[in-house]
Amino acid sequence: MREAATAMLEGKGAERAVIVLGDLNDEPAAATTQILSGPRGSELGTAGYDQPDRGDNTRLWNLAVRIPAEQRFA
Repeated sequence: MREAATAMLEGKGAERAVIVLGDLNDEPAAATTQILSGPRGSELGTAGYDQPDRGDNTRLWNLAVRIPAEQRFA
């Protein structure tokens, strides 16, 4: 899944949108989750979010943090 998303982004993540949907049955700190979203610290709402780095052109963002907690499914 990560390879397919990276290929679709073609290093143009700031210009191109790719959405990966699914129930991953994992937590944000899990290694399998980090393969998709990258190392912790650059997610939405963290101190590293506004700090550009070399991973930005292929980064996938977990948008679940933008869903109000009472509307999330556990």
